[in-house]
Amino acid sequence: CPIGYYCGAGSSNTQPCPSGTYQPIPDSATVNACWNCPVGNFSPSPGQSSCSGCSSGASCNENGSSSVRLCPSGTYQPFTDVLTAQSCLSCPTGSFNPSAGQINCSICPAGYYCDETGASSAQICPSGTYQPTPGSVS
Repeated sequence: CPIGYYCGAGSSNTQPCPSGTYQPIPDSATVNACWNCPVGNFSPSPGQSSCSGCSSGASCNENGSSSVRLCPSGTYQPFTDVLTAQSCLSCPTGSFNPSAGQINCSICPAGYYCDETGASSAQICPSGTYQPTPGSVS
């Protein structure tokens, strides 16, 4: 039985390990031999011999992930390694992120303010006021 698959005892009928799992060892006898992809990794297709690392801008925060979840607006994920690609980070005050799947946040431009963590848009200064400093929180 090839890697990424398992075969029933005494059978040559191969079955792929399900999405979200992998099997790096040949001649596995049961589906229990398929291992869940660890946190920070995913396996999108059946029959995989390894998992892929979660990409930056996305989250793979469960064992056995079969897909990545793009970080929503107001968050970002700059990491790709197994230890840190677990959850999306909120944009800090003074910055914002209007789009999903981003690796960083944008600094709030002059004339706007970003006074909340996790902002998905910059707020224009009220009429009659102006903020000349980029990254302002008020």
